[in-house]
Amino acid sequence: MACIGAAIGVCRGMVAFSLFPGDTVVLIVLLGVALGALSGRMAGGIRVVFFLLALGLALGFGHLLAGLGLFAAMTELIGFENSLWQLLIPRLLATVLLTFGLVLLLESLHRKIYLHYKYKYKDGFDAGEMDTWEYLNAIWGLTLGVGAGIVCTTVFLSWLYVPGYLLIQVRPSVICERVDPWGHRLLRRICMDLHDLGLESSVARFGPAEKKFFEAADTVGYIYHNYSRTNLYERHRFHQRVFGYPGISPMLRQKEIKAIWTNSAFQKLWVDNTNFYHITGHASVAPLLRVACIPSEANGTSPLKFMEHLTNLDLTDYQKFLREGRSEVYQTDNPDQAAVVGTWQLEVVQTYDRLRRKYPTAREPGHMDVLQFLRHAGFQQYGIRGKVPVRQYDWILTFTDDREMYSTGRFFPTGPLFSQLRQMVRFTEPSLHPRSMLWATGRWNEPVSGQSEFMVDLRVYSKPPSTVQIFITPANDHLIIRFPDNFNREEYVFRRYEF
Repeated sequence: MACIGAAIGVCRGMVAFSLFPGDTVVLIVLLGVALGALSGRMAGGIRVVFFLLALGLALGFGHLLAGLGLFAAMTELIGFENSLWQLLIPRLLATVLLTFGLVLLLESLHRKIYLHYKYKYKDGFDAGEMDTWEYLNAIWGLTLGVGAGIVCTTVFLSWLYVPGYLLIQVRPSVICERVDPWGHRLLRRICMDLHDLGLESSVARFGPAEKKFFEAADTVGYIYHNYSRTNLYERHRFHQRVFGYPGISPMLRQKEIKAIWTNSAFQKLWVDNTNFYHITGHASVAPLLRVACIPSEANGTSPLKFMEHLTNLDLTDYQKFLREGRSEVYQTDNPDQAAVVGTWQLEVVQTYDRLRRKYPTAREPGHMDVLQFLRHAGFQQYGIRGKVPVRQYDWILTFTDDREMYSTGRFFPTGPLFSQLRQMVRFTEPSLHPRSMLWATGRWNEPVSGQSEFMVDLRVYSKPPSTVQIFITPANDHLIIRFPDNFNREEYVFRRYEF
């Protein structure tokens, strides 16, 4: 929830009328206490006690009923069509219905207690001061009603805080906010006032959302507000971080997800800071959002792997990666992760040194041709006149934690770089593809006992397609990729990708 303070600072101008910071929350609390006191005075102390008991049970067990399809259908029926509301409204409906159901069940018990004390012990309470049951019951009702009003107001604000927190994180530009639904603006205002009064931590503790919800909201909000950076270089680098995190790379290979992040029209919605409900309502997003919010086998488009990766995604580390370009989870010296998991780029100078040590007498057609070739294979640089040029690494290896490995770029070896004719070794410069593409895919295996090399059987999408087995040795946050004998056992060095 650390992001809310910065987000609220830009939220001040959205409400035309304000008495003082936190005024909406104070008004809600006063109304809640007044209604609680009035209702308690009219209902009596026993009914208030039963109501609080029913409310406590409903809050504790309402989430068990919320998973029923009935409440999901009711949520859409009353107008909450966005799938994100399925995280909150079904549970709210279940809690409310369970509360009233328990109150109705306890009403018969209330009648028995009421008649018992009214007629059998009518004058048994503090004779001379409170000699009637109705007076005592009403006084206790008023007192407990104030407490019930405070409890209900706290619960009410805690439930409003959940969607309000997300809406604060994804507040659109001033122009777009003018067409935001009034309910969205009101929720932002209430959430902002809770922050001004220092109550956000308290209501979050009593709310229906778990810690992961707030982490997800912070992550989405950070992406939403940084995706449209005006500096071309910074924007490109941030986009690489969004899609380059090792923990989400398996999801990006699924066709449903790939259709989203390769859709230029959809990407423009983020760049323009379009209203968030327009983004979540996009035809490509809505089905996946429904799967995430209503996990059920009845969803025909439910990709189980997508849900598994989404559940296991470390959002705290992902946020760190978005800010700094490095991950503490996916690093070579992390004992909980395989040393190869992550994204790697060609280390040009070290690769060149290894090749020259292997072929000390090799001839190059021109001065430093091998080094120049590796530089062109390793990255390309392009830009628009007047803008900072974008440096994009081309030859990239990605290892996922579900043992997949793939290589993208403009080059992948389909044979040795150096050919040997009699006693002469020559550099045979291969061609580079004009644009980046997927070159090879395969599955990696852990080293066998007593060895340090990983092994990958790759399918190379050359013409014609071929297969090759490579060996990988981690070494001080680098990978040494060794090709087989028919590649002259040539080695390439890769290092962690610089996002």
